[in-house]
Amino acid sequence: MNRGTDQTFLITPDSGYGVADVLVDQQSVGPVWEYTFPNLTGNHTIEASFVFGTGVQDSPRTLVYSLKANVPNPFNPSTTIRYALPHPSHVSLAVYDEHGSLVRTLVDAPEPAGEQATVWNGQDLEGRTVASETYLARLVTEDGVRTRKMVLAK
Repeated sequence: MNRGTDQTFLITPDSGYGVADVLVDQQSVGPVWEYTFPNLTGNHTIEASFVFGTGVQDSPRTLVYSLKANVPNPFNPSTTIRYALPHPSHVSLAVYDEHGSLVRTLVDAPEPAGEQATVWNGQDLEGRTVASETYLARLVTEDGVRTRKMVLAK
């Protein structure tokens, strides 16, 4: 593969790239796009275009503000929610139900820059186990608001 050139690949479970997954997130990291592929079983084929670094990206990468897909998803009884902060920020990370009602606040505090993670145990504000349904993880910082769907399946 040539650095600084566009390359298009068909990624399949047997493609040799070690990826048998579906693209769920992409973000620009300098001159390079970063793609996120969660684990997924099955015989899926996707097509993705990549721009390989031109040497500019050889320096340490800059974190991009993001809320990653929770793992596992669907989950039972708990799931890990990961996010990245490019600089120290006050973080509000909360879980809402499908109707927009607050279920539980997971983080409401200053956090350092870097990759962060917290676990939601599927309980509400009073510590009661919640019902199976789709929930929303909502991350709020001075950099903006990010939301992801999570499915609790019992």
